[in-house]
Amino acid sequence: MQNEKFKKFGKKSNAITKERFPNAVIYTRVSTSKQENNFSLETQLEKCEKCAINNNLNVVERFGGAYESAKQGNKRTYFPEMVKFVKNKKNKIGYIIVYDLSRFSREGMKAVALVEELKIDFGIKVLESSATSIIDNFSEEIFTDLKIIMANKNNRDRKKNVIDGSIKRLESGYWLGIPPKGYTKVDKYTLKFNEEADFIKKAFEMKSDGCSNTEILKVIRALGSKITKSRLPKYLSDPFYCGWIANKHLNGRVVKGLHEPLISEEMFLKINGEKSEFRKYKTSKMDKNRPLQGDLKCSCGGVYTGYKKKDKYNYYKCNKCHHNSAVSPLHNLFEDFMSKYTFDTKYISLFKKQLNYTFNYIENENNIKKSEILTKISKETTRLHKVNYKYATENLDKEIFQQVSAKIKADIDVLNKELSNITFGLSNYENYLDESLELVNDYKGIWEKGDIEIKKDIQNIVFSNHIEYDVKSNTYRTPYENEVLSIMVRGGGKEKTGNKGVKPLNSRLVLKVGIEPTLSKELDFESSASTNSAT
Repeated sequence: MQNEKFKKFGKKSNAITKERFPNAVIYTRVSTSKQENNFSLETQLEKCEKCAINNNLNVVERFGGAYESAKQGNKRTYFPEMVKFVKNKKNKIGYIIVYDLSRFSREGMKAVALVEELKIDFGIKVLESSATSIIDNFSEEIFTDLKIIMANKNNRDRKKNVIDGSIKRLESGYWLGIPPKGYTKVDKYTLKFNEEADFIKKAFEMKSDGCSNTEILKVIRALGSKITKSRLPKYLSDPFYCGWIANKHLNGRVVKGLHEPLISEEMFLKINGEKSEFRKYKTSKMDKNRPLQGDLKCSCGGVYTGYKKKDKYNYYKCNKCHHNSAVSPLHNLFEDFMSKYTFDTKYISLFKKQLNYTFNYIENENNIKKSEILTKISKETTRLHKVNYKYATENLDKEIFQQVSAKIKADIDVLNKELSNITFGLSNYENYLDESLELVNDYKGIWEKGDIEIKKDIQNIVFSNHIEYDVKSNTYRTPYENEVLSIMVRGGGKEKTGNKGVKPLNSRLVLKVGIEPTLSKELDFESSASTNSAT
């Protein structure tokens, strides 16, 4: 009786949990969508239900039943709903039943803190489905904490393995995740272009020509694209489209991809304000008196630049060995060098036939494009007629009418402009072919008489802007000579000294594979010219 008198002075321990109700919720989850259909969720639920029955618990709600990552904590969809529900004292929840603690959380110490909070502040115990008793046990609590921490460690180990595998895939030249817009996945190693590729390529080409993003969007939307204003800059700055891969797992590095590029590296670098290592006359300073400037390489490994002396005399100068020369001797030597580029007569008919195939192919492609644009113009015109009819007969709001009709008219104008740009079409190829043959059969004369743009074009077509001058021997070398021209010029004659057995590089006359389909073998002159049938 004496103890009863002093009972009111007793102090309660914070370690003693609050009253625990015999009500429970069940939480189930899987990590990936693939696991949703493999009966894992059903197995988890069945085990949790059995645990509740064995321990005389009343299940009042079930949460989860879907895939969500345990490492995301409150960013999950169903987990926060469950936590909010059990913390609501009106629901009188005493237990959370999970298949195992890794299903509850993989957040390590954060998860341990949450379990402790639920226990101390709300009187809620997290219970594994394998539990045979619901009585609190200190050793069991320690073991629970360790299992949650180990689940976090296992998750980190798996994450590291996934990241290592991702880095290896990227370093091998393969993309990671969903392919960029314009590409569709064929299999885990192969991509192909889709219809969006046309719009993205058009955007790059317009940007390269100096168009603003607003102008680009106006055109590609009229053609049917759904690219947004906010996404366009991202596409234009993604090196994936010129054949390179940039990914956060590479930590600032870029690697050469194995996918087919949509545009050239030169175009991408030009658009994004970088200088390409492939020098072209459009991006370098030109002087009509020094057409070889920038293209002419020195045998020492340098490049010939140009300068004017006394504001009258033009010179070339190597930026490495500093050899310099007046322009006339180098130009005369180059003209003599160009004089050998005359077609062997046995290739004339083949070249003429190839040009005819090429013109037909281009005209057919343009006809397809014309048809597509005309169809879009027709649809937009029909829309405009409908808007006009509604305005006239159904009292359509004038402001809305003006906005809609102005937008449709603007789209029609853009489409008509695109239509007018497709101008290729020759009713009689023969005269044009003959003139073309005369031109390509006299590169020396064209280079000698042409303006700076013509000279640069010839240097690019024939030598890919790579011409090397040997100071000691006073001769030119062409390490990047056009393959088709090499075949036609040399014919069955002697090979150049030192070039025997060396496979020429790809021809610049034949378009690289891109959005346009590859020419069939019978239309591919480069392929034909490399076979016995070509001779």
